[in-house]
Amino acid sequence: MLLLKYLLLYVGISMFVIAAGILSYDAYLLIAWQRRRLDPDPESGALGPAPGLRWRTSVALVLLAWAPLLISAGIVIVPSGMAGVRVSQTKGTLAGTLYPGVHFVTPLVERVELFNTRDQLFTTGIGEDGLTNYRS
Repeated sequence: MLLLKYLLLYVGISMFVIAAGILSYDAYLLIAWQRRRLDPDPESGALGPAPGLRWRTSVALVLLAWAPLLISAGIVIVPSGMAGVRVSQTKGTLAGTLYPGVHFVTPLVERVELFNTRDQLFTTGIGEDGLTNYRS
């Protein structure tokens, strides 16, 4: 499940990068076309129409990229030796403990706070010099 979470995160970020790459490439083609228009080269022939920016494709990719990012934000993994408590932005602390494993929460509304549940040993006693020795 951890692989799925990171795969969804990777896919979402990749879609943002691809959308930016499309716009960057189209801007490069437009700048190159404008340079050829200002400095005509008789050997290159006809200039052709100006290339356009593919805004619709880029915006569609950006809008689609939110889906895998939100799904990956909803997957929470509680490691062994820990417990989780769901905290809602609207309701506060929610009842129920999340034990180790995979859990799904509402993205952007709930978060999980993790707490250590391992046994911890605190010793107190008298040291060798006769003074009380407190350690934690």
